[in-house]
Amino acid sequence: ARYLKPEGFGEYSTVAAYLQIFGIILDMGLYVLALREISKPEADTAKIFSSFFTLRLVSAVLILIPAPFIVYLFPYSANVKIGVAITAISYLGIASTQMLTMFFQYKMAMTKVVIAETAGRIVLLISALIGISLDAGLRGMLAAVTIGSLVNAGTAFFFLKRQIPFRLNFDFTYWKYILKETWPIGLSIFFNLIYYKMDTVILSLSWPAETVGLYGAPYKVLEVLITFPAMFAGLITPYFVKTYAEKNYERFEKLLSRAVEVMAMIAIPMAVGTLFLGKEIMILVGGSEFAESGNILKILMFAAAAIFIGNLFANTVVAIGKQKKMLWVYVAVALVSLGLYLYFIPRYSYWAASILTVVSETIVMCLGIYIVLSTTKAHIELSGIFKIIISAAVMGLFLHLVKLPLILALPTGAIVYGSMLFLTKAITIQTLKEIFSSQKKELSGE
Repeated sequence: ARYLKPEGFGEYSTVAAYLQIFGIILDMGLYVLALREISKPEADTAKIFSSFFTLRLVSAVLILIPAPFIVYLFPYSANVKIGVAITAISYLGIASTQMLTMFFQYKMAMTKVVIAETAGRIVLLISALIGISLDAGLRGMLAAVTIGSLVNAGTAFFFLKRQIPFRLNFDFTYWKYILKETWPIGLSIFFNLIYYKMDTVILSLSWPAETVGLYGAPYKVLEVLITFPAMFAGLITPYFVKTYAEKNYERFEKLLSRAVEVMAMIAIPMAVGTLFLGKEIMILVGGSEFAESGNILKILMFAAAAIFIGNLFANTVVAIGKQKKMLWVYVAVALVSLGLYLYFIPRYSYWAASILTVVSETIVMCLGIYIVLSTTKAHIELSGIFKIIISAAVMGLFLHLVKLPLILALPTGAIVYGSMLFLTKAITIQTLKEIFSSQKKELSGE
């Protein structure tokens, strides 16, 4: 962001948003379905994973090939069009890494994912620094992204080969079963894409690249943050599958409540704290030219909070086999959001985009909660969440009254919030131990 400036980062964001359309389409729901299938009792893990991984690679190639050609139908700059061709390759790495992450989540071996991710990020950083030193511009930055993505996937695949006897498996009969099961999830993800990424695409078609950059920078912060709920939901999903299949509804309800508390414990203070520190955070990230992005970040963090909770319930919907119900949620929200995007974003730019993102994510979260609770008849314990809200409010009041530089405000705010959690007994270390130790015991058959 600092090197490309708002205009260059706007082109970078446009490339990313355009390719994410293809990336989300090729997901097809395979990740969540594969996690469900290998979590079933007596599942042939190696065979199932090999079939899913092979299908993912084939679909990725078929879906990504048209991307560099279709982009020429849009009125983008040559920089963006060439950038799409460079970056499309990175999505092969992303598609592979996602499936590999699913396997390690199932095995409760996320250390290997962390190592692979760290290796990819280090290579990305080095490549980006080399690109800056050579003044390679946008293309150099996108090449760095591609190299880092492939290193990440390669490292994760190296660890996988030491876990199971993997081979490409073109089992067309099983693929037919997969596609039959996954089409509601895949279609849901497609409509999810419309309200999740079309805001940036519409913004890029109706406003200058600099405006897109001011929106893209805080949106990138959001995208980094929401990797946590995706990982956490992936870790807990096998347990939901197992307990619900065994009709152990009491345990299902208890763990769902604990998982919601964990998500709320992170999401709520994140949104509250950004209200007071958003501008300083974006100046730290991108420099003074991105100061305006701080106000956008303040809005988008409420979307991030909704995604934290919504992601957990979206995975739970699949775990209980009600993905077809969730499909209609995504269809309705996507169509309404698209209409609102087309009307408001050309008029009010990133303000409309950020506010509508919050609205759409909040609606999806609420409807996901409704589907899970109405189907399972589970009840979420709210006392812990109320205490978390109180703790975050006290932290926010502290940040408002005591004006500190960012380097002091972040740790001090965290201390205030943590102290309030302890005083209110909102959540304890025992809660985290309960979630993960219970899951390990259940999955190992203890």
